[in-house]
Amino acid sequence: MLILAAASAAGFGFSVYFGFRGVWVAAYLTLALGIAFAALARMMYKWAFLFVRAYRDMQRPDWRPAKDLNGVAARQLSEIPIPGGRAKEALIAGEAWTQSRHKRIGYIYWTDTVLILQYEDEEGTDRYLKSLPFRTDREGFEDVLFQLRREGIPLYRTELNLIRMKAEDFREEYASLPKSLYDPGIPIERHRKVRREEFPLPWKSLSAEARERAAERRNDKRFYRPVRIGGFLVNFLIALLWIPLWEPIPGTNGFLWADDFDSASGALALFNLTWFAVAGRYWRGSLGRAGLKVPLDVLKLIAVHMIGLAGAGLYRSVEGDYYMNMLLLDLTLGVFLIGVFAFERLSTAQERRFVSPDSVDANGLEVRTSEKEEQPGSGRFDTLSSIVFLLLLAANFLMGWLLLPNAALDSENGVYDITTPFLLAAFLLLPVTGAYWRKSTKLWAPLNGAVFLFGVQFVGTLLGMPDYAEADEIRHILFYSAVLLAIGLYPVFIVMRTAGYLSRRSRERRKERKAPQ
Repeated sequence: MLILAAASAAGFGFSVYFGFRGVWVAAYLTLALGIAFAALARMMYKWAFLFVRAYRDMQRPDWRPAKDLNGVAARQLSEIPIPGGRAKEALIAGEAWTQSRHKRIGYIYWTDTVLILQYEDEEGTDRYLKSLPFRTDREGFEDVLFQLRREGIPLYRTELNLIRMKAEDFREEYASLPKSLYDPGIPIERHRKVRREEFPLPWKSLSAEARERAAERRNDKRFYRPVRIGGFLVNFLIALLWIPLWEPIPGTNGFLWADDFDSASGALALFNLTWFAVAGRYWRGSLGRAGLKVPLDVLKLIAVHMIGLAGAGLYRSVEGDYYMNMLLLDLTLGVFLIGVFAFERLSTAQERRFVSPDSVDANGLEVRTSEKEEQPGSGRFDTLSSIVFLLLLAANFLMGWLLLPNAALDSENGVYDITTPFLLAAFLLLPVTGAYWRKSTKLWAPLNGAVFLFGVQFVGTLLGMPDYAEADEIRHILFYSAVLLAIGLYPVFIVMRTAGYLSRRSRERRKERKAPQ
């Protein structure tokens, strides 16, 4: 903890030093590291304080659990004094989690067993205790079961994965949990690695979901919303007071990139990239709603910079090149934000998968229907299609940046020869990556694909041909190509959506015929 605090202080000190020297990228990087180390030190201090206080309380001879307990170790279960022996019943449940692979993409899937104990406190209120997974402690698990049976406490069992349930959630949801009496003759498999198809999705109760929504609103109010407002305010002040003082660097696209750490615009781009990665909350919500956040954030940032530069024009002369350079900087930032968006969505995809109360049977086993299995974000296909879509965008961005400035125009057809294979690849891949056959795919999916494609090509040409007048014809041709692509994709969308509907109806009819009369 002290090491982190010292590293944080060093980061702030170096940031001030580099700032006075005008080495802006290094100044921002050291400032960001200082803030990160300070936040980590504060978090560790808070955890250590709570742990020490809880440990000291449990060492007191008169200590009794006055509230619901989470994360009780297996060896501590028999040591916790339940007031007056008021344990009512115990539930053996599952707890499954994922572990990222170190050497390749994907997850390792683990399952284990936890114990939930229901008891009454001294006031007669039902309380709950949830243990940690028993892992390889088979003897400890058997000892706990033996003690519970010896004291005549009823034992139940459920197949639910309760990793997202806290002890306090059971106050409202315990009675409705699907469970059956524990049969000692049925073995309990603990701490084993399973295939993805066998992995039980976490069960999320109504109270747990409401608690998560309330926590999100509380975090938005306390952290994310002030950070977003503060970031826009910082960008406005920079555009108003600092950007008009920047001088274009010879040999670069305006003041967009410099080849050293002195670039103020590079520091601003890194700041905005980090700021949106933290405060953008791209990991939340459905893919459709989250996907709109990146272009909306970029448009808001452009508006803030334009307003700031317009305000700067009230007290000094601001040339039109400054507006174009800031537009170029913000659009380039949008390309990198697509990568940030993809990383956050893919890294948190497992957290958005859960089982609702109406998706399990009487024993807690998940009911997987064909309609449920084809939802987006629920399989390896969706991860692979997202990667292919990002590769397609990256290829078109590089084409606009590196290939189009030297490409030859086919005057007969009014197109550049180099764009034809890229448009053909987009026409073939977008219907697959967009999953046009799915019922959940929105009507504007083809238009979104064409707009994203044109956007990355446009930003690529801004980098490859910063002179807007020279590149004007190229960008017009790219726009018309995107329009034609969108028009061509909609018949494909209609055909694939119809085929998907007929396929679903065929499966439903086969199930109806196989169902017992």
